[in-house]
Amino acid sequence: MNKIKRWFIFPYMFALIISFGHAIYTLINGQGNLAWWSVILSSGAMIGFFAYLGLSSVSATSRQLPLQLFAIAAAVVMALLDFDLLPSLYTLFIGGLASLLYILWYSSLSRPASDKLAVGGALPSFEFVDDKGQLIRNQDLLGAPVIYLFYRGAWCPLCVAQIKDLCMQYQELHDMGIKTVLISPQSQDDTRGLAKKFNVPFIFGFDKDLNAANALGIVHCDGSPLGLGSAAGADTVLPTVIITDAAGKILWTHQTDNYRIRPEPSLFLSILRDHQHQII
Repeated sequence: MNKIKRWFIFPYMFALIISFGHAIYTLINGQGNLAWWSVILSSGAMIGFFAYLGLSSVSATSRQLPLQLFAIAAAVVMALLDFDLLPSLYTLFIGGLASLLYILWYSSLSRPASDKLAVGGALPSFEFVDDKGQLIRNQDLLGAPVIYLFYRGAWCPLCVAQIKDLCMQYQELHDMGIKTVLISPQSQDDTRGLAKKFNVPFIFGFDKDLNAANALGIVHCDGSPLGLGSAAGADTVLPTVIITDAAGKILWTHQTDNYRIRPEPSLFLSILRDHQHQII
C-alpha cells in the first residue's frame, strides 16, 4: 500500500493545480457556470491548505481538516446542481474523491506502536552520526534526560516546523539539563544544512541506512514521496518522539498514526516537569 502512496501526492497536487487553473481561465473568459465555481472551491481549498503548510511554519493540523471537508462537500453539491461534464468531473474526482483520499487515507501512517519502545523499559541501543561526522551511541548520552525526535527530513514542512518549535524552547530545555537529539535518514549534507539553519546546540543526527530506526522498530517502508527519498532510498522513518531519563529509561513516547499530527514541544516540557523526580 505504501508503494501506491509514494505515487499519489505529486500527481494529486498537479491535478489540483491544473483543474484550478483551468477554472480560473474559464471564468476570466466569461464562460463559467456554477460547476466551474465548484472547481475553484474544492481544488482551491486544498491548494490553500498546502500553501498554508508550506508558508506558515505550522507543525501540526487537525486530523479530519473540517474546513476543507466542508468546502469539498459544498463544491460537490454545486457541481451536481449545475452539472457540466468537465468541471463537474474535476470537482467530483479531483477536488472531491482525491482530496478525501489524501485526508483519510494518504495522511494515515497505519502504524502499530513499536514493542521496542515500551514506557518504563530501557531504550534499545543504537548509533548515528552527528552533523560534524562524529559517531554517537545513545549510551554516550546517559547521565541526563534526553528528547529524541525522529523526523523524515528537511523536505517535510511539518517536520521542519516541529524542529523550529522545539528550537524556540531551547533555553528552557537547557536550564532543565535536557539533551535534545534530532535524527533523520536524510543525507548528511541536508542534516548539516538544517543544523546551520537553526543554529542551536542540539545534536543533529544522520541515521545512515536507517540503522537507528531499525533498532527502534520505527522504519516506514516506502514512506518517502516519489522524488523526495531519503539517503536510504524510498524508506524513511516514522515521525516519533522519545523521552528518556538520565539512565536511559523510556518515560514517554509519541508514535503518531497520522503524519499531520505532531505533539507540541510544550507537551514535552510538561512531561519532563511531571517526571522531574525521575529524570535525574
